[in-house]
Amino acid sequence: MRKAKFSLFIALAALMLFGAAVQPVYAIWQAMLDEDFAKDQSVQGRLWPWNTPPENPGAPRWRWHPQPPHRLAEPTYTDYCWGLQDYIFNSLVRRHEAFTQSIWCASTNRNLVQTPRWPADVDYLNNQWAWVWWGPFYPSLQRAVSAAVVFWYYLDATWGCRDSLSVVVVNTNPSPNLNAIGRRGAADTTIMRTHPNIAYGMYINPNDNSEIITTFAHRTNDWQRRQFYLDNLRLLDNRGRIRDTVVNWCQRTVRVGDRDSVIAGQGIVYLCFVWHSNERVVTGKGAFIDDVMVIWDDGLFDLRPAGLYIGVPINEDSTHWLSSYTPRLNEDIRLKLNWRVEGAGQTPPFTIQCLLDSTIIYSEERRGIAGDSIFTTVADTLWTVTRGDHIIRWEIDTPIADSGNVLESNEQNNFIQYAFNVEWNPPPLFDIATPSRDSTVVHADERQSITFTINDSNETDTEFTTYLHFTTDIAGLAQDPNLIFTYHYIAHSLRTPVGESRMVWNVPRDWAEHNIADGDLVYIVGFTTDGYPGNLTIAVAPGRFLICPPRDVAPVEANPPMDYSLTRVFPNPFNKTLTVEYILPAASLVSLDVFDLSGRYVTNLAGGIQQAGKRTAVWQPENLGGGVYIVRLKAGGKIFHHKAIYTP
Repeated sequence: MRKAKFSLFIALAALMLFGAAVQPVYAIWQAMLDEDFAKDQSVQGRLWPWNTPPENPGAPRWRWHPQPPHRLAEPTYTDYCWGLQDYIFNSLVRRHEAFTQSIWCASTNRNLVQTPRWPADVDYLNNQWAWVWWGPFYPSLQRAVSAAVVFWYYLDATWGCRDSLSVVVVNTNPSPNLNAIGRRGAADTTIMRTHPNIAYGMYINPNDNSEIITTFAHRTNDWQRRQFYLDNLRLLDNRGRIRDTVVNWCQRTVRVGDRDSVIAGQGIVYLCFVWHSNERVVTGKGAFIDDVMVIWDDGLFDLRPAGLYIGVPINEDSTHWLSSYTPRLNEDIRLKLNWRVEGAGQTPPFTIQCLLDSTIIYSEERRGIAGDSIFTTVADTLWTVTRGDHIIRWEIDTPIADSGNVLESNEQNNFIQYAFNVEWNPPPLFDIATPSRDSTVVHADERQSITFTINDSNETDTEFTTYLHFTTDIAGLAQDPNLIFTYHYIAHSLRTPVGESRMVWNVPRDWAEHNIADGDLVYIVGFTTDGYPGNLTIAVAPGRFLICPPRDVAPVEANPPMDYSLTRVFPNPFNKTLTVEYILPAASLVSLDVFDLSGRYVTNLAGGIQQAGKRTAVWQPENLGGGVYIVRLKAGGKIFHHKAIYTP
């Protein structure tokens, strides 16, 4: 029976889902009452029913009315009426972790709160006609196009016993009119009639010939959820019969063309739960109510930002978007806004504009469809970052001073902005010198010196933090620098000064822990930062280490026999010229080609019959975007591949 705790918004969503068959889905539902009856009865100010503070006597609150004495032996009003108990409660919406309570039709209320009747010990009372109500809630309905009541009930009464629970709304305060309402039927009373699964009817009380509305009159096996809408109700006549008249107790001024049209509504509204036990036979524990909500909908849209992003262009076709980023001096950036529409349907046209330091730099007209979709607006210009304090501000449905073109539930949440400061603080220059050439042999369990150099044009920066890593693959690093954080550490952090620095690397013995095997080629990669947000520079050593086992395991052949091989491409990454070295042990037919990652042919670097020996080819890309390219050598019936990263 217990489930995870649902939020208010889940409850509102569930209401719209279950009510879709009988009621159109409107825009933004707002809670007027969200009552789970979890109260501390040891605190005087929270005893049932909770009294409105004297300074605000007209505020909505709970009220109860016990059974009049004319049918009972008590000389005055009974103390037994709707009240809090913890014998049974609904856990399908909330767990009630603090107080496991709901209200019960026969609990002690007035004088015996500390020693109440409990349904675990006794049944409900016979000949009882007990009311509990909440309200009035008219002021919010003045702004509503629709309103709804959602509640959960549990009924323990035998079918056919004529004891029942009624749920009604009335347009007068029930307190002074209860006897009159009961005796003349249900005048001034409205009953829900919007859901085919609700059991309801009417019968005549033989004791005083009064008409009683029976809404729920059979035992339930578990808590049941019901809802009805205050803009689609049926009135009862003075004999308790359901009339065909549909009434709307919501009132909202809406714009129709050039005129204002008012949806007529009632003056005040009270929600009432009424327990009828009109026979001497008692058949169970009676009625329980929990998780009552009164919600209303203003029928409007709500346009709101979903995120502001700063884009760092990688090339003409690609931008790296960041939600948290401090731009750097003279950097070219793009600006993007994600936004959404709450409500239902399609909005009228409205304006979205981007302001930089109070100056509009981009504006466009859009429409939006309410729902879960995220819409995107991107400013079509680059901004070259200047020094100083800046504010990027996106506004939806502008100008705000005129409330825009779309009437909204909330006109105050139509903007999002980001403030930052740009100093003259360029990122440091960073170069790794070791290894200086490809296939530099390094043995496990030995020490290897790593040399790197740091320079900075900002004279105030004198010390930096450097991180060094090793990896077998740097493909994609140029497009996504965050990949470096997935590489293996050589040194987690080093405090290093301007100029040349050196550290000793204890080469790992167990390469298997890093998914590296003997014979692999390993890159040395790292970055250094001056501590300013975003101020870091990534570097890759010009050569690679050839991983060999420890010297006490197997000797490494100093001059292995020459065979066909594509030995190296360098520098890698490169930005202008790439040098490709390969070996031919004999005169061979050679094809040395370049392809992109999709396998598309780019260019040929060498071809035809070539003599034996070490060979070199040079590639200078033209009119190509940055990225990863594949160098392929076909010679001697063998094929070799090597990745090359181009960063123009």
